[in-house]
Formats: sequence, structure tokens, C-alpha cells
Amino acid sequence: MSKFRIFVGRARVALLGLGLVALLLSLACPASSPTEVLGPATVGNEAPFLEFLSPTSSFSVNRGDSFEVTWRDSDTDSSALIKLEMVQTENNVATVIIDGIQEDDLVGPDVWSIDTTLLAEATYYVRGTISDGVNVPYVTYALISGGAGSRV
Repeated sequence: MSKFRIFVGRARVALLGLGLVALLLSLACPASSPTEVLGPATVGNEAPFLEFLSPTSSFSVNRGDSFEVTWRDSDTDSSALIKLEMVQTENNVATVIIDGIQEDDLVGPDVWSIDTTLLAEATYYVRGTISDGVNVPYVTYALISGGAGSRV
């Protein structure tokens, strides 16, 4: 998971009054070089992780058919929940397939059968979100293997 990098350094504002008085305010820490601050993060709680194992290539199914998605998940210190969605490529409208799958199971990899009966005919991405209620939710897509990160 990528982290945001924010650099905090010394900033000074000079206020001049009638050319006689110069006032220098230091708005940050007295360090002479920037200090790295990493975020968002929660100290003492590991963020959850989700990785799709399949599908790994684009494919077509007939409306009403089902297909399986498999994934690997982890959250060593919390009970995280997983949501699976189908996201239309044309307009980014998401349809929730299932919400509330427990990450804490003892079997793996995890698998879910997606029924296309109620989906509109379109082209979709498979998206997964895992959240432990403490850290920022982790969102990922099923990706084409060997490609340049193209979504399935």
C-alpha cells in the first residue's frame, strides 16, 4: 500500500510596517531542512490487505451466468470486512455484489461466485475493499497478469 508523503519545513513570513520594523515569524519547527511525515496511518494497528488471485485476464460471460473471483486477505490485528463490487467501465457506477465477508476465516484463498443475472449488460471491473474500521479502507481491482496493471 502506498503512503502519502508530506514534507514539513521552515516557513517564514516577514511583516513590514512603514519600512521601520521587520518581524520574522517562524511557522514550523526550527529544523533547517524538511522533516518527513508519513500518513495516513494509525499507530499500533496494521492496515488490512486484499489481493485478487483470479480472474487474471479479461473474459466474457452471458447474462445470467456466474463466475468466480478468488483472493487472499490479511489483517493480523483486527477483524476486517470485505466488500466485492462490479464497476461499469463506461461510467464508474458500482454494483455491490456482497458486503460484510469476514476476513478472519481460517481457509484460503477466499472465493465468491458472482451471479450476473441482475447486472446490466456492460463491461465491468471487479473491485474489492477491505476495512477494519481503524485504518483507511484498502481498495483494489482484479488485474490482468503480465500486463501493465490493466483492470479485469
